[in-house]
Amino acid sequence: MKKGLPLGQGLTADIFEWGETEIVKLFKKGYPACLIDDESSICQKVYELGLPVPAYCGSIEIDGRYGLIFERVTGELLPRLMAANPFDLPKYARMMSELHFAIHKHTVPELPFFAARMASAIKGHKTLVPEEKITLLDGLYLRADGILSVMGISTLIIFWFPPADR
Repeated sequence: MKKGLPLGQGLTADIFEWGETEIVKLFKKGYPACLIDDESSICQKVYELGLPVPAYCGSIEIDGRYGLIFERVTGELLPRLMAANPFDLPKYARMMSELHFAIHKHTVPELPFFAARMASAIKGHKTLVPEEKITLLDGLYLRADGILSVMGISTLIIFWFPPADR
């Protein structure tokens, strides 16, 4: 099979049609393979929880770029719906909050430990000065409910620094 029409573009990857029922997320050349592996593992585990997410269908390499294949989901994009129907924003906000709540109700201990990875990335980052590293590391911890917090701001990921050893 070969990649079809482009569907989207992001900072780290481009999305293409992959047949009638799937899409392929092709990562930019040089994107760390370990993070692609982590993403495939996370996507598979989240799907297995029964959450409303596309199924992870496999990995592929196309023209020197690594990619992940997912079930293709049809429907309107939420930002388009919100722009077209601004009076329905409360409804869409509720949908988003219910989805986030459903996601955060689950614990998956075998997922990569992001606090440890983030700490390693901060320690090895070349452009941060020691004082900045200390400040970030002092504020980095994983709450008991499994949410990563940096300086008291709860988030899944605030920023991404590639691991120093990659």
